[in-house]
Amino acid sequence: MQLRRAMEIVNGENNNINSKIFYKENQVSLISVDNNIGTAYVESLDGNYKYEVDLEQLNEITY
Repeated sequence: MQLRRAMEIVNGENNNINSKIFYKENQVSLISVDNNIGTAYVESLDGNYKYEVDLEQLNEITY
């Protein structure tokens, strides 16, 4: 995922696009982005797990 797009999602921009974010084939919520090191903080949909991952490991599926 590109940094610019991740920041748009976190800041609530372009909410008219329906999309899902995936980390290792699991759907997650994007919590925040650290643009200094190119990582994102994500949370599992059930709220049980939080991860710090490289942006390259995230995939966005739009529908």
